[in-house]
Amino acid sequence: MRLAKRLGSLALTAGLALGLLASAPASAEALTAAPSGVSAVAPTNTTITVAWKSVKKAAVYSVRYATDKKFKTGKTKRTTEPNVTIKNLVKGTTYYLKVRVLDANLKPVTKYSKAVKVKTPKAKATTLPRPTGLR
Repeated sequence: MRLAKRLGSLALTAGLALGLLASAPASAEALTAAPSGVSAVAPTNTTITVAWKSVKKAAVYSVRYATDKKFKTGKTKRTTEPNVTIKNLVKGTTYYLKVRVLDANLKPVTKYSKAVKVKTPKAKATTLPRPTGLR
């Protein structure tokens, strides 16, 4: 009898747990919208600083950047802050950037933001002053 009660209780507990898991909503983090307000701040010849609005309870941000709109040849930087500086870029090149939130295990919890297009400036030509006093 005791064994039957224990098995019954165990089955009930397992059923409730499975039912709760099946009907439980996704975590609040999983429902978070993609980061917004993504912008490139003061690009230089070889760097771009990317900033966006902070997302509550975001563990890690993943910033994807590429020279093609489809991000096929892109690279990724991770940060815990709502901004990052990407270095060693090519002068005069157009880059596409997008951001998403990752959990502490580096699993995505949001979709990527809308991509932002930014171009690094070309190197400025240096004009030397004309020599004077030459004959």
